[in-house]
Amino acid sequence: MRLPALTLAALLAAVSASADPVVVRHERPRFTFTLPDRFERVEPDGVRGDLLDVFRRAGDLPDEPPMVLQVLHLDAVLPQRSLLPGERAEFRRADAFRFTDHVEHDRVLGFPVETLVGVATLPGGVNVTRFATAIPLEDDAVLLVLLAPGHRARDARALLRATLASTSAPTTWETPARRAFNQGMRGALLLTLLSSLGYGLAAAIRARRAPLRPRTRLRAATLLAALWWAVSLWLCVPWREEEWLFALLAVSLAATFSAAAVRAQRSQAA
Repeated sequence: MRLPALTLAALLAAVSASADPVVVRHERPRFTFTLPDRFERVEPDGVRGDLLDVFRRAGDLPDEPPMVLQVLHLDAVLPQRSLLPGERAEFRRADAFRFTDHVEHDRVLGFPVETLVGVATLPGGVNVTRFATAIPLEDDAVLLVLLAPGHRARDARALLRATLASTSAPTTWETPARRAFNQGMRGALLLTLLSSLGYGLAAAIRARRAPLRPRTRLRAATLLAALWWAVSLWLCVPWREEEWLFALLAVSLAATFSAAAVRAQRSQAA
């Protein structure tokens, strides 16, 4: 009885191991996704600087062509809008032959994205379907390209959607709530800037006639300091490297108005 028990345990362990999903991880650019069932990593033919991974799934029938999943580094920021024809042409960078294309729509990372679906007939009469979807990352993007025999297009479509659903990555794309918040903060930034200019202009004009009262200076300087510190916080958390100059300006103005508020408070106390 011991040998059948060991055989059964080994069989269960093998089934459990084969059922565990394979998670593909990359650090540069940073993203992860779950590899579809029965796909295995293979060495690419030739050397390409933008090719990150190639996976292959053998056909179900002896003479059936395999499915191939390619992961390419686009090294570009994917715009959060409908793509232009020239931008969509980047989806064809892995094509070895000409496809007749149309655009479909999917979702990844919670955002709608475009999938370029193409059909081609090889010289041997074999029909091939290609699915290409770009994934927006943090100031970067990758391209998933799935090639499948024409009669397996529906299965390939389901595999691609499952792969996109399993993808996890930081992204610079904005949700509607985040976009509304950023637009509100940009409006507040403009209002703060105009208020600061108005305060400076009024102070310069008033200084020629009579100095502002300490209480008035204290209120104005405190309000503007608070507004500029809020703008600084918005620009610096999270850190936006491309807006470092605006962040430096905001912190400088916040410190300047804070110092003005301290001086006004001392003048009022005196």
